[in-house]
Amino acid sequence: MKRNILILIAFLLILQAVFTENREYRIQKGETLYRVSKKFKVPLDILVKVNGIKDATRLKEGTKLVIPGYHIMEKGETLYGIAKNYDVSADLLISFNAISDPTKVKTGDRIYIPLYTHTKNRINVVSVQAKDKAGTVSTHNGLLWPIKGTREKLRGKIRGILIKSRPGTSVLSVSSGVVIWSSPYRGYGRVVFIESGNGYIYGYLGNSEIYVKVGDEIAIGTTLGKLGINAHDNTAQLIFMVYKNGRPVDPYKAPRI
Repeated sequence: MKRNILILIAFLLILQAVFTENREYRIQKGETLYRVSKKFKVPLDILVKVNGIKDATRLKEGTKLVIPGYHIMEKGETLYGIAKNYDVSADLLISFNAISDPTKVKTGDRIYIPLYTHTKNRINVVSVQAKDKAGTVSTHNGLLWPIKGTREKLRGKIRGILIKSRPGTSVLSVSSGVVIWSSPYRGYGRVVFIESGNGYIYGYLGNSEIYVKVGDEIAIGTTLGKLGINAHDNTAQLIFMVYKNGRPVDPYKAPRI
C-alpha cells in the first residue's frame, strides 16, 4: 500500500507538470497589459505575440485576451522533446519563448506553447473509441465504464480514456477495491483513485463531487461522485486511467473485478 501511495504521489506531480491550457481574460477598468502580465506571470512579449497586439497602450476595458498555456520543464527533458510532444517545431518553440541558448533551459522553467497547438485538449486525443448516449454507466464489448459518453483514447504524459458526457452524471467504479486518494487536484477537479485486490490502480479525474473517502472499501458499481465541468473549455469530461506497478495500463485491457 505504501509503495502504491508513493507511485500515486509521483503521478500527481506529473499531472502538475502537464501543460496548462489557454484561458480567456477580459481587461478590467484601469488595468494595463503590464499588470495582466504580472497577474498571470506571463512575459509581456508572449502576451503581445499570442494576442497579436499592435499597441499595448490602447487596450480598452473589456478587451478579451488569451492567456497562453505552458509546460513546466521536468528533469531530463529537452526543448526538442517538448516540441515533439506538442507537435510543433523546436525552432518555433525556441523563437516563441525568445530562448537564446536552448542548453541553458532548466528544470522548473515555464515553456509557453504557440497558440495554435492549444486548439487540442491538454492531453493529445488520438482516436475516438466509441460513442454512447450520455447516461449513468456504460458497457462496451463486455467492459464496464464509469459513465456513458464519447470515449477518446489519450496519448502523451497521461495515458487513459477521456469520456465526454453530461455534467452531474454519476461516476461509477468499474472495480472493487480500496480508496487510496479522494481529493481535489488543481486542474482536474475532484480526483478518486482506487486500488483493487490484484494491484491495479483505477483513476477517475474530473468529478465535481465525491462521495467516497480514503480507506473506504467499495464494490463494482459504487457511485464515486458526479461529473463536473472543465473550467478551461466548459465541457463535462472524465479522465479514466489505470496503472499497475507504476506503469499505465490500457483501460480497454484492464480487469473489472
